[in-house]
Amino acid sequence: MYKEIANPILNKIDSETMHIGAREALHKKSNPVTLKLLELFADQHKRFVDPRLNIVLAGIYFENPVMVGPGWDKPGGSEKALYALCFPGVEVGGVLPEYQSGNKKPRQFMIS
Repeated sequence: MYKEIANPILNKIDSETMHIGAREALHKKSNPVTLKLLELFADQHKRFVDPRLNIVLAGIYFENPVMVGPGWDKPGGSEKALYALCFPGVEVGGVLPEYQSGNKKPRQFMIS
């Protein structure tokens, strides 16, 4: 079903549009009900924690080292949803003295 329906649709959308759509969906849907649904989707009723993966960075404990890196959620707002999807940490935002327009498009691309 994925190859016949989802893949052709997703291949027509550029990666930056998908990125923004996913981020905005997580921003808007971060309420207790949807967060619980994300947890159920991500780990089927329990959070997998393996003590071998635990790390401490700058005195902060994390369940595992797989974190969302800088740039994925510049405005912030989806950290609860990303935690529900089992990411133990999210780097958000950045403070600049004045507006920056960013790089010219395409800024993201897919290698196939």
